[in-house]
Amino acid sequence: MYSGDPKRPKNIIFYPQPQMEENTDMMQFISMIFGIISFIAKIKWGIWLSLIFFLSSYVNLRNNVEQKNLIMNFSLIMMGFFMIYLSPQPRYQQQQQIPQQPQKH
Repeated sequence: MYSGDPKRPKNIIFYPQPQMEENTDMMQFISMIFGIISFIAKIKWGIWLSLIFFLSSYVNLRNNVEQKNLIMNFSLIMMGFFMIYLSPQPRYQQQQQIPQQPQKH
């Protein structure tokens, strides 16, 4: 009968964790698409989605990613926010008012 340690240290194989590809580039691309669409069409929910995708890609970044893409994407999002929320609203009410004709006696 074997009375030693049931573990066999010679047979232990340590497996490395599989390298999962992070899709931060895809998140940045989706963020840029939503940013451009909301910047052009002034869609509020689009700029918020763009910010959410940007933040999720920023959190999952690796150290060797170019900063140029991040700066461009962030500036596009900020311009979209300024365009949508801080731009003066058009005055449709003044254009729709029709001047009244003077009454003839």
